[in-house]
Amino acid sequence: MISLSKNILRMLVLLLLAASPACKHETPIEPGDELFGILEEAVLEVSLRAPTKRVSAQRRKPSQAFSYIFEAAKGTNRQRCAATPDLARATAFTFEVRVRGVVEAEQAKAFSASHKHGWTTLVVRGDMVDEEPFRLDLLRDPKWGEQAYARHPLDARLFMVDSKLMHLLDLDCESK
Repeated sequence: MISLSKNILRMLVLLLLAASPACKHETPIEPGDELFGILEEAVLEVSLRAPTKRVSAQRRKPSQAFSYIFEAAKGTNRQRCAATPDLARATAFTFEVRVRGVVEAEQAKAFSASHKHGWTTLVVRGDMVDEEPFRLDLLRDPKWGEQAYARHPLDARLFMVDSKLMHLLDLDCESK
Protein backbone atom coordinates (compact mmCIF):
# COMPACT_ATOMS: atom_id res chain seq x y z
CA MET A 1 0.00 0.00 0.00
CA ILE A 2 2.93 2.37 0.54
CA SER A 3 3.74 2.19 -3.18
CA LEU A 4 0.15 2.99 -4.04
CA SER A 5 0.16 6.00 -1.72
CA LYS A 6 3.38 7.38 -3.19
CA ASN A 7 1.98 6.91 -6.69
CA ILE A 8 -1.29 8.66 -5.82
CA LEU A 9 0.60 11.56 -4.23
CA ARG A 10 2.90 11.93 -7.27
CA MET A 11 -0.10 11.78 -9.63
CA LEU A 12 -1.92 14.47 -7.63
CA VAL A 13 1.14 16.73 -7.69
CA LEU A 14 1.50 16.22 -11.45
CA LEU A 15 -2.20 16.96 -11.93
CA LEU A 16 -2.00 20.16 -9.89
CA LEU A 17 1.07 21.29 -11.79
CA ALA A 18 -0.54 20.56 -15.13
CA ALA A 19 -3.67 22.48 -14.12
CA SER A 20 -1.76 25.53 -12.88
CA PRO A 21 -0.66 27.83 -15.73
CA ALA A 22 1.20 30.08 -13.28
CA CYS A 23 3.44 27.27 -12.04
CA LYS A 24 6.43 26.61 -14.28
CA HIS A 25 8.12 24.02 -12.06
CA GLU A 26 7.61 20.29 -12.50
CA THR A 27 7.92 17.63 -9.84
CA PRO A 28 11.60 16.76 -9.58
CA ILE A 29 12.17 13.29 -10.99
CA GLU A 30 15.67 11.92 -11.31
CA PRO A 31 17.25 8.70 -12.59
CA GLY A 32 16.48 5.90 -10.14
CA ASP A 33 13.19 7.44 -8.97
CA GLU A 34 10.05 5.37 -9.08
CA LEU A 35 7.57 6.79 -11.57
CA PHE A 36 5.02 4.13 -10.71
CA GLY A 37 4.86 1.20 -8.34
CA ILE A 38 2.15 -1.20 -7.25
CA LEU A 39 2.19 -4.40 -5.24
CA GLU A 40 1.68 -7.48 -7.39
CA GLU A 41 -1.15 -8.57 -5.12
CA ALA A 42 -3.06 -5.37 -5.92
CA VAL A 43 -2.96 -5.62 -9.73
CA LEU A 44 -6.13 -6.75 -11.50
CA GLU A 45 -5.31 -5.80 -15.08
CA VAL A 46 -2.34 -4.93 -17.27
CA SER A 47 -2.85 -3.98 -20.89
CA LEU A 48 -0.52 -2.96 -23.67
CA ARG A 49 -1.94 -1.48 -26.88
CA ALA A 50 0.63 -1.18 -29.64
CA PRO A 51 -0.03 -0.19 -33.25
CA THR A 52 0.06 -3.83 -34.38
CA LYS A 53 -0.77 -5.90 -31.28
CA ARG A 54 -2.77 -5.83 -28.07
CA VAL A 55 -2.12 -7.80 -24.91
CA SER A 56 -4.28 -7.93 -21.84
CA ALA A 57 -3.61 -9.74 -18.55
CA GLN A 58 -6.65 -9.86 -16.29
CA ARG A 59 -7.92 -11.43 -13.11
CA ARG A 60 -11.04 -10.83 -11.04
CA LYS A 61 -9.38 -11.16 -7.64
CA PRO A 62 -5.77 -10.53 -6.58
CA SER A 63 -5.49 -14.13 -5.33
CA GLN A 64 -6.11 -15.51 -8.84
CA ALA A 65 -3.59 -16.06 -11.62
CA PHE A 66 -3.80 -13.81 -14.67
CA SER A 67 -5.44 -14.95 -17.86
CA TYR A 68 -4.14 -13.47 -21.11
CA ILE A 69 -5.61 -12.26 -24.36
CA PHE A 70 -3.34 -11.61 -27.35
CA GLU A 71 -4.73 -10.13 -30.56
CA ALA A 72 -3.77 -8.14 -33.60
CA ALA A 73 -4.56 -4.42 -33.28
CA LYS A 74 -7.56 -4.79 -35.60
CA GLY A 75 -9.10 -7.38 -33.29
CA THR A 76 -8.17 -10.41 -35.39
CA ASN A 77 -6.25 -13.56 -34.46
CA ARG A 78 -7.37 -13.54 -30.84
CA GLN A 79 -5.67 -16.02 -28.50
CA ARG A 80 -6.68 -16.69 -24.90
CA CYS A 81 -4.51 -18.54 -22.46
CA ALA A 82 -3.65 -19.10 -18.83
CA ALA A 83 -0.52 -17.77 -17.18
CA THR A 84 2.84 -19.39 -17.88
CA PRO A 85 6.11 -18.59 -16.11
CA ASP A 86 7.30 -16.41 -19.06
CA LEU A 87 4.02 -14.50 -19.19
CA ALA A 88 4.01 -13.99 -15.41
CA ARG A 89 7.60 -12.63 -15.48
CA ALA A 90 6.80 -10.26 -18.34
CA THR A 91 3.66 -9.03 -16.55
CA ALA A 92 5.65 -8.39 -13.36
CA PHE A 93 7.93 -5.96 -15.26
CA THR A 94 4.95 -3.56 -15.43
CA PHE A 95 4.42 -3.36 -11.65
CA GLU A 96 7.25 -0.89 -11.15
CA VAL A 97 8.51 1.84 -13.48
CA ARG A 98 11.88 3.34 -12.59
CA VAL A 99 13.29 6.36 -14.38
CA ARG A 100 16.64 5.90 -16.13
CA GLY A 101 16.79 9.45 -17.43
CA VAL A 102 14.69 12.55 -18.03
CA VAL A 103 14.20 14.51 -21.25
CA GLU A 104 13.04 18.01 -20.35
CA ALA A 105 9.84 19.47 -21.82
CA GLU A 106 11.33 21.42 -24.74
CA GLN A 107 13.37 18.48 -26.06
CA ALA A 108 10.50 16.09 -25.25
CA LYS A 109 8.15 18.14 -27.42
CA ALA A 110 10.59 17.98 -30.36
CA PHE A 111 11.15 14.23 -29.85
CA SER A 112 7.40 13.52 -29.71
CA ALA A 113 6.84 15.62 -32.84
CA SER A 114 9.41 13.55 -34.74
CA HIS A 115 8.05 10.25 -33.34
CA LYS A 116 4.29 10.62 -33.78
CA HIS A 117 3.65 6.96 -34.55
CA GLY A 118 4.56 3.68 -32.93
CA TRP A 119 3.66 4.51 -29.33
CA THR A 120 2.27 1.78 -27.09
CA THR A 121 -0.13 2.53 -24.25
CA LEU A 122 0.45 0.71 -20.97
CA VAL A 123 -2.43 0.65 -18.50
CA VAL A 124 -2.18 -0.93 -15.04
CA ARG A 125 -5.33 -1.16 -12.96
CA GLY A 126 -5.27 -2.06 -9.29
CA ASP A 127 -7.94 -3.30 -6.92
CA MET A 128 -8.77 0.17 -5.54
CA VAL A 129 -12.15 0.98 -7.14
CA ASP A 130 -11.85 4.75 -6.68
CA GLU A 131 -8.32 4.96 -8.11
CA GLU A 132 -7.68 5.81 -11.74
CA PRO A 133 -5.61 3.22 -13.62
CA PHE A 134 -1.99 4.17 -14.23
CA ARG A 135 -1.36 5.06 -17.87
CA LEU A 136 1.91 5.57 -19.70
CA ASP A 137 2.73 5.84 -23.41
CA LEU A 138 5.88 3.93 -24.39
CA LEU A 139 8.11 3.94 -27.45
CA ARG A 140 10.95 1.52 -28.11
CA ASP A 141 13.31 0.88 -30.97
CA PRO A 142 15.80 -2.02 -31.19
CA LYS A 143 18.64 0.43 -31.83
CA TRP A 144 18.03 1.92 -28.37
CA GLY A 145 18.83 -1.39 -26.68
CA GLU A 146 17.11 -1.89 -23.35
CA GLN A 147 15.88 1.69 -23.22
CA ALA A 148 12.43 2.96 -24.09
CA TYR A 149 10.87 6.40 -23.86
CA ALA A 150 7.80 7.01 -21.74
CA ARG A 151 5.40 9.92 -21.53
CA HIS A 152 2.73 10.46 -18.94
CA PRO A 153 -0.46 12.35 -19.87
CA LEU A 154 0.07 14.86 -17.05
CA ASP A 155 3.74 15.66 -17.65
CA ALA A 156 5.43 17.47 -20.54
CA ARG A 157 8.71 15.60 -20.05
CA LEU A 158 9.78 12.23 -21.43
CA PHE A 159 11.28 9.58 -19.21
CA MET A 160 13.80 6.99 -20.23
CA VAL A 161 12.69 3.62 -18.84
CA ASP A 162 13.50 -0.08 -19.22
CA SER A 163 12.10 -1.52 -22.46
CA LYS A 164 11.15 -4.68 -20.51
CA LEU A 165 7.92 -2.82 -19.71
CA MET A 166 6.85 -3.84 -23.22
CA HIS A 167 8.14 -7.44 -23.14
CA LEU A 168 4.60 -8.89 -23.10
CA LEU A 169 4.27 -7.70 -26.72
CA ASP A 170 7.10 -10.08 -27.69
CA LEU A 171 5.26 -13.10 -26.30
CA ASP A 172 2.12 -15.09 -27.07
CA CYS A 173 0.16 -18.04 -25.71
CA GLU A 174 2.92 -20.42 -26.86
CA SER A 175 5.43 -18.77 -24.47
CA LYS A 176 6.46 -21.14 -21.67
